[in-house]
Amino acid sequence: MNFPFKLLLLTFLALAGTRIMAQVQQPTGMPGTTGVPATETKPEGEEKRSPDTATVYTFNPLNDFNGFHKLSRFIPTLGNVQDYDPARRNGMDYAGLGNLGLANQSLLYSEKSTVGFGYGGNAFNLYRLTPENTPFYSSKTPFTHLYYVMGSKKEQYFDVMHSQQITKQLTIGADLRWIRSQGLYLRQTSNHSNLAVYSFYHTKNNRYLALASYFYNNLKIFENGGIKNDSLFTQNIETQRELLAVNLPDASNRLKNNEVYFSQTFFLRRPPKPRLKVPVKITDSTQVTVPQPVTVEVTKRPLLFYLQPGRITHSFSWKNEGMAYADLTPSVNYPPLYYNDALKTYDSVFSTSMENRVMWSNARPDSTSRHDPLIIQGGVWQRTSRVWQDSMSRDFTQAGTEARAIVNIIPRVELTGWIRYITSGYHRQDYNTILSGNLLFSKGAHPGILSFTYRKSQLEPDYFYEHYSGNRFRWEKTYAKQLFNSMTAGVTYRGFDVGASLFTGANVVYMNQSALPQQASGTYTVTQAWFLKNFHFGHFNFDNKFYFQRVTGVDIIRVPTLTANSTLSFGLTLFKKALQTEFGVSMFYHTKWKGDAWMPATRSFYLQDEMNTGGYPYADAFLDIRIKRARLFVKYQHVNSGWMDYSYFMTPHYPQPDRAFKFGVSWLFYD
Repeated sequence: MNFPFKLLLLTFLALAGTRIMAQVQQPTGMPGTTGVPATETKPEGEEKRSPDTATVYTFNPLNDFNGFHKLSRFIPTLGNVQDYDPARRNGMDYAGLGNLGLANQSLLYSEKSTVGFGYGGNAFNLYRLTPENTPFYSSKTPFTHLYYVMGSKKEQYFDVMHSQQITKQLTIGADLRWIRSQGLYLRQTSNHSNLAVYSFYHTKNNRYLALASYFYNNLKIFENGGIKNDSLFTQNIETQRELLAVNLPDASNRLKNNEVYFSQTFFLRRPPKPRLKVPVKITDSTQVTVPQPVTVEVTKRPLLFYLQPGRITHSFSWKNEGMAYADLTPSVNYPPLYYNDALKTYDSVFSTSMENRVMWSNARPDSTSRHDPLIIQGGVWQRTSRVWQDSMSRDFTQAGTEARAIVNIIPRVELTGWIRYITSGYHRQDYNTILSGNLLFSKGAHPGILSFTYRKSQLEPDYFYEHYSGNRFRWEKTYAKQLFNSMTAGVTYRGFDVGASLFTGANVVYMNQSALPQQASGTYTVTQAWFLKNFHFGHFNFDNKFYFQRVTGVDIIRVPTLTANSTLSFGLTLFKKALQTEFGVSMFYHTKWKGDAWMPATRSFYLQDEMNTGGYPYADAFLDIRIKRARLFVKYQHVNSGWMDYSYFMTPHYPQPDRAFKFGVSWLFYD
């Protein structure tokens, strides 16, 4: 642990050394949380909130549409608090390499949709903090969350988050995370450090808003290339996993990046002062004081009112990233080819990019403006990028436009349209368009929503697929533009979430059986359906997630036909609600499929026809405990290891871990 991280940790702990709170509404991005809209208020007549409770709000500035950020309130629950690994947080929807912090890929198909410059490669994205996946927190008083997990083979996961309001207009926060896990097999260690720091400011009349954030990620991964002889594992001939020979005895990957994001918004018209209904105190027959919520009177206005001066937003982002692969004792046969040096490999690539964006919108400076009859937004952006590899550099410039609209003219119906288009420069004429709609067909205690989304995009492959120069792999390629289309429809009602998607792709670039990029000459279609429901029977919960997928056409997309995750648990509340417990079993299963293989030298997954993976059920037993201010868990991961057979591969030649105990604690501080 280097000095800056030690200093930041001590600072966070000092700021967090305040009164401990219990039952805080926990922010998103943490295990074991559930969200409710920020506008939800207590039912009339409900007792005054316990002094041990508090409300914390979270938002993501990149996903918000209007000037004010949409706030969501989150409640900590015992469910899923034991799922600390980002790759297992929603069940086990990712195929990994058998250890926390290593490369992984989703078992559920999704299409590429990013317009702009991208180097490529997302196998480690789950273990990075970025503006897209890092929530910001808002609370009137300091809020801190400590989360620590320990397991066998020196596995440790530590996350500390702190948010504090310096003044009524200024809030600062940070998220600091370490991951270290040695793994069961040789050369399987991961060692990650992540940091996110943010601040946001608004004037007293909310006419000017500003947000600044910084992200740092340092990922160190030992690469073993998988075990050499699968039969020693599948027949359980060698039970000491560290004695199994691996393909790469001295290889590693290193990924490091810094990212800055800044945005500022100015409303061209001074916001009107809202007329507030004065809160009153009502005393019922039991003499319990009930403070009523403060509400804002909103006057309905004609459509032309919303075509007002609006706001102007400027955002700036800068990112640099370095990646290096080293193999000091290369194998003769893995991979078989070399260009420069047969004795050692050291491949590195460095990229940097900077983007400015200016947008105008008619959105009012009010968090309710999303429900206005018409909201429009449009603007321009410009990006410059540079890539260094093999003593050469390339420069790229892009310019484009972006527009979005939300229509709420028909009662209970919301329509949204969005487009991003590159007008000049690198990957000119790439675009992504989205049209979506929501119909609220049921209100009240059981709201029902029918939704649909249509997406169409034309995109060139990322830089990695066009240019690469290394000791083991090298290519220079040009491609026709990739074409993607998708339609999705779904229904959520009374806890049910069901739906289906249809994806098509043409001219898609993929990594072939030789671990080289290639453009498909045909088209493919992916049909996807899902069923999600958590059933409640007294003290029992039965949470289910089922996904069905079918691929037709050119054989470049491979996913399991069925992916299923179910959790059966039993919960009890004891000692006048001072102690809450939940214990149960989680089951995960996906059907057999030819899972993609992993190539460490290029940090990419590629097609293989050698072996099937999957067709094996995984079971975890867990006990979760909540004692006022803390949540603790004990998990017996993969408890059924060895009960059936030893075929638990999700990626070829990378066995999943055997059974192991995990212990963790989640503690929240509030003052």
